[in-house]
Amino acid sequence: MTDQGNLSKRSPSEKRFALEELFDTPCDNQAIMKAALLFADSDRGVRESAARLLVLCSNESAANIVAPYIESKNISIRNLAGDTLVRMGFNAVKPVLKYLNSPNKDVRKFAIDILAQLPASSEADKIAHHLVDEDKNVICAAIDALGSLQANSYAKELIQLYSRYEFARPNIVHALSKFGNNVPVDFFLNSLSDRDPVVQLASAEALSFRGGSSILNLLIEKMEAVSPLAKPVLVHSIIKVMENSYSDRSLPPSLKPHLIEMLDDPDPLYIRAAIRGLKYSFDDNTLKNVIRHYGQKSDSIDIAIVDALKEYTKSANVIIHELKQGNVKPVQAIPLILNLLGENNLQVTNDVPGFFNDLCSIIENNYTDIETETRVAAVEFCSRILSEDSAKVIRLALKDSEYIVRSFALDIVRDLDPRMFLDELKVLQEDYNEDIRDAATEIVEEIAKGNRN
Repeated sequence: MTDQGNLSKRSPSEKRFALEELFDTPCDNQAIMKAALLFADSDRGVRESAARLLVLCSNESAANIVAPYIESKNISIRNLAGDTLVRMGFNAVKPVLKYLNSPNKDVRKFAIDILAQLPASSEADKIAHHLVDEDKNVICAAIDALGSLQANSYAKELIQLYSRYEFARPNIVHALSKFGNNVPVDFFLNSLSDRDPVVQLASAEALSFRGGSSILNLLIEKMEAVSPLAKPVLVHSIIKVMENSYSDRSLPPSLKPHLIEMLDDPDPLYIRAAIRGLKYSFDDNTLKNVIRHYGQKSDSIDIAIVDALKEYTKSANVIIHELKQGNVKPVQAIPLILNLLGENNLQVTNDVPGFFNDLCSIIENNYTDIETETRVAAVEFCSRILSEDSAKVIRLALKDSEYIVRSFALDIVRDLDPRMFLDELKVLQEDYNEDIRDAATEIVEEIAKGNRN
């Protein structure tokens, strides 16, 4: 094992090796001291290895060694110290408390930030002393920490500070949102009218955790008064209240334009909320606004769209109509319709005559443009409604350039009337893939023997 006295003079690789040796030994004082010696090393890899070892040996002694580094002027070392102390958990609480009254305002703030992430609720009173700190950033950190630690006993004091500390209003609202029913709903409704859009935003988020039809109506009344920044958050809160505690989920007409507008929000969270809200008031025009987002942004948004459209009996027909009108691309429309029709969910077609023939024709005409996964889904769907139109899609799949599609189509054909696909099967007997050649040959031979109907 490397001698501690010479350890700091070694190369970075030798230092890391010396530390790694200690990971498999008991966490004694010697291991802690070696890690401490290298915690502020010039090499990042060495510093991180030392930090991992100190976390592994986590006790108050190790935390006392790390805590002074939160005063470091080197931001990398200071941040590593903070992260290490947080990972040490309860053992780091007392060592960090020593820096709560540092003459350096940045150290005081950082100590509070760390305590907010530790199981330090019993130290809330000491943190609360800094609600009257001479530095505004320290005050905001103390407010945030009281919220994170759910120091409910300070709810009344924070409410009183709202009028005194205009600079800290967003922090106060956010902290009070963690206190549940210890804070009156009226406080958040009033703060929602604050002229600061950031305060409005924090208030809207806080109200999303409350329920009841009276709150819902009050939130809707606030829609026209809030800033554009807070509006998506307020709409999201309204949808959460509707979903969680409102028996009548019919969408208020005044809210619908805001939801349609929110479909273009850059944040997927609010797009999904808009989709969930619109499903309570679907009509053909609403659906047209929703489907243009399918396949454009994220899987989570696509799932939300499918879930919403499944509840509208005309959805698949409207999508087909929009596709024919050129308002939606085939690469969007086809996978969306197939998703809607999954698991025999055929009610979304509303029994319109010729729907399935139209769909099969659209798939056939755009087959090469759709993705592999969609082509597989198309084959599965066509096998359920076997007709001459659907058979054309299956024939295309048997000729597909992708092995997975050809293989899947072959498995499907086994359970259908393989004589409909005899020409394609004969071609597959010469396929480059041995499994496909063998499967195709087996089916063709059974047809020749008359064993396949």
